[in-house]
Amino acid sequence: MKKVLFALVIAILEFSTSSFAQVPKKHLYYAITNDDNPDGNTATVFQFDGSAISVIQTLHTGGKGLGGGYYSESRVAIENSGECLFVSDAGSNDIAAFAETSNDPLTFNPTPNIVVAGSGSESGFGLAATPDGKLLFASLDVSEQIGIFEVGAGCTLTKLGDITEHDRIGPMSMSNDGKVLIVPEPYNSVVDAFSISKTPPYLWPLGASISFNSVSGCSSVGCYPASLDFSAVENGKATVVEGNATLSGPYYFTYELDEKTGLSQSSFTLNELTGTTLGDIENPWYSSAALTGNGLIYFGATGDGFAAGISANKVTAGVINSASAGWYGLHNFGLAGNIQSTGRAATQGKEYVWQTAVGTTNTVYIYKSTGTGAIMPFTSLVNPNGTGTSVFSITSYPKR
Repeated sequence: MKKVLFALVIAILEFSTSSFAQVPKKHLYYAITNDDNPDGNTATVFQFDGSAISVIQTLHTGGKGLGGGYYSESRVAIENSGECLFVSDAGSNDIAAFAETSNDPLTFNPTPNIVVAGSGSESGFGLAATPDGKLLFASLDVSEQIGIFEVGAGCTLTKLGDITEHDRIGPMSMSNDGKVLIVPEPYNSVVDAFSISKTPPYLWPLGASISFNSVSGCSSVGCYPASLDFSAVENGKATVVEGNATLSGPYYFTYELDEKTGLSQSSFTLNELTGTTLGDIENPWYSSAALTGNGLIYFGATGDGFAAGISANKVTAGVINSASAGWYGLHNFGLAGNIQSTGRAATQGKEYVWQTAVGTTNTVYIYKSTGTGAIMPFTSLVNPNGTGTSVFSITSYPKR
């Protein structure tokens, strides 16, 4: 049997909400990183104007990062409107919320609202916000809990309580309609689904917990649920794609969600990405077009013994082709973190995809995807606030 190595080292996910902000100019795209600085954390706001990336703002959270963490853990989130930005400080166990001051260019009030999150994290804790902007969830992996927070005026946060899970929590993600939260538990290879309610306890178990250990092929390659993404919900159902944090090769999962009954154990499939030298596939991300059935899905590869980088795969009638249609390996970097794409660009016949890369420097990449599968780096910029840390988390704006 092949020896299985569990690639659990350090990064996060995202999702979000809003109410009134204007849409930015068509040629402007933004990304924000959680820089995870242990001696005073920052979030960096990057702008891409169609030709180059620049830093437009550095935000000090008032807390401390870890200086590393789990590659695919989403530690920064922005509302769909850009109105509120949330940054987790796993080193000081708090969350900093920044209120938007301008949407064009995207800037924030440098003085954050800070709330104590709970019992810390060894891998960085992830954040997910409901589409209506009312609730924020945090994955507190040390205490094995999901922290629940109310989002108030001016992006203030009030803790409402905790939901206890069975083990340490990985990168959470939410359906596009805001009705279901899926919570992976990488250490025990389990995933849970919760229905989201506007009344206490806000999260209700949806169906039974699903074990990856019973999925065909997992006994030989190792199955450790990582970051995940949803297709658009149609008639209460969606396909879920999830990375596999194993060093055995480039594997990912697919399974089905029914918002009435939960996750289908029988639909769980272990898939191998082919046609690339990428490995440790931890970050899937649907393009705008693929959300509803036909287009591209992107797979972010952390690396760890393989090439780090990104693959673009075709989705036809909701079915993912495991053979890469185009890919790029970041050969000068040992590791890569989260990926996010901007939806606006897809309406122009192309889509821009952001990715963090960690090596001798921390670099933010932007790729250009034409929609046919071809994907290549368009430009990049060293993160000036990421020196000496492992910056894995990133979120993009405008949303897809």
